[in-house]
Amino acid sequence: MGTHVSQRDPRELEVVATEFMQLVHLIVSSLSRDQDYIINMDQSPIPFTFDWQRTLELVGSCTDHICKSTCDTKRATLAITITASGKKLTPILVLKGEPGGRNATQDFATYPCGCMYVCQKSDWMDEVIMLQWVERVLKS
Repeated sequence: MGTHVSQRDPRELEVVATEFMQLVHLIVSSLSRDQDYIINMDQSPIPFTFDWQRTLELVGSCTDHICKSTCDTKRATLAITITASGKKLTPILVLKGEPGGRNATQDFATYPCGCMYVCQKSDWMDEVIMLQWVERVLKS
């Protein structure tokens, strides 16, 4: 089973990637740059159900059944951020729902501290949520 899907062989972009990394390194390592203001955010989907495409079965078995969830899109999105100095910023968890709905107004109060929780119709990080994160995390 494959572990990575790409449209191009990584070796095709090796020179371009190396030049980009050298340029970025010069910019971010200069003495005029505060390492706390160089940030990297990564967003990852967190599925609530997994659609496994393989199974374990005894040798010689005629049929291997795999059950599939009827709701493939049940997931959340987690965005985590770290600065070049190593400081971890408040993560944001985006759940599917209405921004002013029950999740946002009642349930979030019962969730653990240390994370920013928001609702969005498609459970994706979008411009509106990113701006909320900037206001509540970066500006504070």
